[in-house]
Amino acid sequence: AGPPIGPSGLRQVIQATSMPVVAIGGINLANYHEVRQQGAAGMAVISALFSAPDIKGAAARLRQAWDGIL
Repeated sequence: AGPPIGPSGLRQVIQATSMPVVAIGGINLANYHEVRQQGAAGMAVISALFSAPDIKGAAARLRQAWDGIL
């Protein structure tokens, strides 16, 4: 893996393909909105889940945030 591409790099990837793009790496409740704003189809949030004391609760909060409920 190379260095992180950040939100602007993510946007470039999304614009370069007609395929759905899923962002991965360092995404959590504090920054998921940057991924969403760039137009990603989804996000992988492994560290955000498994570093949380309540994995199920963390998953629910991230899903609600992604769906615009939070």
